Amino acid sequence: MKRIIRTIQKMIMLWLGLSIISLGYYFHFTHESQRFLLTQLKEQNHQFMNYIESGTLSLHQNLQQIFYQLSHSPLLDDFAVSELPKLKQYIQNEWLVTLTNNRFIYQLRYINNHGREVIRVDNPPHDPHPHIVADERLRNLSDTNYYNYARQLNTGEQGYFGIKVEPETNQPVIRMIFPVEDQYQRHGYFIACLNILDIIQEITANEQGYNVSLVNANGDYVINSHPEKSRPEPTSDKRAYNLATKSPKLWQAIHQLTKVNGDYHTQDGLYSFRNFQSGILHSSSSLVLMVMMSHHQIQHMLTQRGKEVLTNTVTLELILGLFAAILALFWENYTQKKLEHTFNQIVIDNSAAVALTDDRHHILHANVRFCELTEKEISEVKGKPILSLHPSGIRYRHALKQLHDCGEWHGELQIGRRENPRTCKVEVRAMKKNQYFVYSLSDISEQYETIRQLKEKNERDPATMLWNKAKFHKTLSHYSQLSARYEGQYPCCLAIIDIDDFKNINDTYGHATGDHIIHWLAKQLKAKLRDTDFIARIGGDEFAVIIQNARPEATRQLMQRLCETIEHYHAHPLTISIGVTAITDDPQECFSKADQALYLSKRKGKNCISIHGIQPLPMVEAIHSVT
Repeated sequence: MKRIIRTIQKMIMLWLGLSIISLGYYFHFTHESQRFLLTQLKEQNHQFMNYIESGTLSLHQNLQQIFYQLSHSPLLDDFAVSELPKLKQYIQNEWLVTLTNNRFIYQLRYINNHGREVIRVDNPPHDPHPHIVADERLRNLSDTNYYNYARQLNTGEQGYFGIKVEPETNQPVIRMIFPVEDQYQRHGYFIACLNILDIIQEITANEQGYNVSLVNANGDYVINSHPEKSRPEPTSDKRAYNLATKSPKLWQAIHQLTKVNGDYHTQDGLYSFRNFQSGILHSSSSLVLMVMMSHHQIQHMLTQRGKEVLTNTVTLELILGLFAAILALFWENYTQKKLEHTFNQIVIDNSAAVALTDDRHHILHANVRFCELTEKEISEVKGKPILSLHPSGIRYRHALKQLHDCGEWHGELQIGRRENPRTCKVEVRAMKKNQYFVYSLSDISEQYETIRQLKEKNERDPATMLWNKAKFHKTLSHYSQLSARYEGQYPCCLAIIDIDDFKNINDTYGHATGDHIIHWLAKQLKAKLRDTDFIARIGGDEFAVIIQNARPEATRQLMQRLCETIEHYHAHPLTISIGVTAITDDPQECFSKADQALYLSKRKGKNCISIHGIQPLPMVEAIHSVT
């Protein structure tokens, strides 16, 4: 429960710290949203103006192609010369088909050189189908401005006239005019009236709510998405339809345009503008294309953007809260593991020696106690096989086999210097399917030495500190096993020594003298025999010696020197009798043979050495027991 509370406290603290990110995000994007939105709207406006220009150009090319085909029609040329009714009918039908398939052409007409209408086909906006105007309704246009304009056109020159309101429909139109003539004379004029309102609707249509305008050099609205702003006639109120009068600062910004696109933000909205060239809206002065996003639309977008920023902020805050919870869990686990690691390190460094090895038992890491135990630095033991630290280099193959089979091993191991090794109790456990092994070593050298000393003391004769009878029989059995295993390759002999007339010495000189003689004889045995020879006291005045790597004759010579030394005892006469035999695979039989050889030495007069099997032995009444 406490750990959960600590984790929650850490999570809250981290969450509060991370909340600075979400707050910064909210205030930054709230503050910058208007600038970001205006920049985005400017880019959108510029893209939309590109779209308008592209659409206007495409529409102009389409209308220009139709106008060219009609104005250069051979039928029209022939009719202008002959004025045959049949040709007139062909031309009217051709024009009907053209107007049926094109809603942007309001009227097609041919007027003669005197200004009189000869052919006219109308396509009024509110009529479902175009129709041919009867001859009686054809008018004389010689007094119109555009007829006078047409007369000024050069041969082969196409002209534009407008934008003017058509009196019959009260709709603004623009006229495309082309002279009809042959090589000798001009016969008349072909005129196409374009429905400017449909063209405006076509090039300004959008779903974004843009207000699109075309303004001439005087500031007059030539085209506007809202037709009521277009000034159709010069007689109209100029203040209501003139940008220079209505918005002088915007008009000044337009005149100061130095780049391709310009932008101006007012209380009414965001204006974007550029210079505009279009053949379809032929004008003697340059035009300005202007796109406006209203203030109401901008505020609506800002409100939507604010809601998005708030939603994103809340989402970010929740994500940061989840992240804080995850960090708090990692933090708590890390803190807990660090405490456990510190505690474990303290325990390890102040208790057992521990080493971690790989699957080949090469040391990867060891604690301070292990280094102290091996008397080496950590850099010296890292990478080395742990069993190479054994002074004799023993690999303990049986231990490794058990370790790999069972995953653990318990035993003792000597490590350290060869001359003074330390005895350690070892526990080894496998980790991760024998990929790693943990060695735990406890120094039991003192305990081991104490046990060894107690064991040795228990196996020693307390008076002479030679080995006792029980130790002798155990050692004799060991050498008998060696003899059986190696079959004469490892020769050893057994010699049994007895003090001659020891009972008389005790009776004559006292037991103190007898004890002194026992000690003196034990000292001489240690001095004259080799360190590898085993010496034991197996009775009151009886001793046994196991001589290694010696055959009976060599043993006899060694025993002979011992007898000569004993004869020189200074206090009073002292001799010993010795029986010798080769050690065989039967320890009881071996001891019996040596005892028989000793008995022979006694029978021969004492102070001599007898070897079993070399000199004949008389029958004896009793044979000492091996026990």
